[in-house]
Amino acid sequence: KQSHNFIRIAGCNSCHSQDLPSIAAAIARDRGLRAPKSVAQLSETMNGQSPERIMDFVTNSVSSLGWELFDKDSNHLPHDAYTDAVVYFTKSQQTAEGYWRNAEGRRPPMNTGDYQGTAMAISTLKRYSSHEAQGETKQILAKAAAWLTKANPTTTQERSFQLLGLGWSGEATPAAIEKSAKALAATQREDGGWNQLSGMGSDAYATGQALYALHAAGKMPATDPVYKKGVAYLLRTQHPDGAWHVKTRSIWIQPYFESGFPHGQDQFISSAGTAWATLALAMTVEPPKMSLK
Repeated sequence: KQSHNFIRIAGCNSCHSQDLPSIAAAIARDRGLRAPKSVAQLSETMNGQSPERIMDFVTNSVSSLGWELFDKDSNHLPHDAYTDAVVYFTKSQQTAEGYWRNAEGRRPPMNTGDYQGTAMAISTLKRYSSHEAQGETKQILAKAAAWLTKANPTTTQERSFQLLGLGWSGEATPAAIEKSAKALAATQREDGGWNQLSGMGSDAYATGQALYALHAAGKMPATDPVYKKGVAYLLRTQHPDGAWHVKTRSIWIQPYFESGFPHGQDQFISSAGTAWATLALAMTVEPPKMSLK
């Protein structure tokens, strides 16, 4: 409900109010759960996907673009001129070391850090690279996987995106993926949740993110004790209205407004946290079996 209000008031798409909720809804639908058929998005003429602005990515990060294409792919949208342009841009931004830079910014944790930038770039290339460029794409992904394998993440988000990037790349060794998954699982707190930073309490953002990474990339079954403990934390902390409350730690850079999502000043990160929690919970439901007709 808040996605339409956010666009109407802010005049832009966002990862926390559009992309992540849309991804969560799409994955829930694919697993046979009741979910909105679509989440309000900015029109193509306003969000830069028109032919005249298709290459105007100078103010975008590979992370935010990656979320857009993750959203498109989750909703089973085919590649087009826009996704081709994003892929081209993403490839051009890889560093010599193999990762993608992603500024920390003033609105953590969304779209911050090189681990997220690298994982979302990998996601873009895996989901929308052309078959004609498979050889080049494979080399780029192998280089990214090598960087992630050697990296030493220190926060839940860094560990989660290290694992997602390794799993998505298709170029990481099973040993590297297993090591990353074990490191992330080992940081689960006694209450069943994960925290964003050392010294913070558990919250739905970090917990949902960690669980999704463990299942999607680490292949941890939802029946695993670690996963079940995390699910129990999420169910225990969900509010009666269906949302989860996550406290913000960002520096506000725009006038405050009400999008319609609960929790006041914390509404944007709470929206993202609720989407991550929904993704994690959706993983506990097996997708409907395809007909063999």
